Amino acid sequence: MQRHLSRWMVEVADRRIHGTTKEQPAVRFDRDEREALRSLPPRLLAVRTRRLKRRVNADCFVDIDTIRYSVPYRHVRKIVEVVVKEQEVEIWLRGTCIARHPRGHEPNALIRNPAHFDGLFRPKANASTPIPSNPAVDPMCRPLSVYTELVEGGRQ
Repeated sequence: MQRHLSRWMVEVADRRIHGTTKEQPAVRFDRDEREALRSLPPRLLAVRTRRLKRRVNADCFVDIDTIRYSVPYRHVRKIVEVVVKEQEVEIWLRGTCIARHPRGHEPNALIRNPAHFDGLFRPKANASTPIPSNPAVDPMCRPLSVYTELVEGGRQ
């Protein structure tokens, strides 16, 4: 299809009389446009970055172009600034970079840093921890005066 269209463009479309300009596009290009063309600059053009405002979702992620990036859990519901670069996404809060991720390109991807969730969940109780057998430490054997002192400040 590409070969067919390339050939058709050169052999048919550029040779017929254009309805608006009333001349052949190939002739008009050679006369008016070819001299105006310049070569591309020798160094690469500056990379475009985007700055966006986003609210951190309850699940500790921000959404950018259908891709979700994690943010430390203590920033849930806060408004952050997201800087989208060519290879990286940075998430800023009040002038401090709180997260940095490689930029994703796969739609609906989830880019997650496990450290952003450290401390969010309590560690599971270790089943191998022995239960104390000392009655003085066992909460079921404490005298009621201990609770009275905690709740009422020692009043009886």
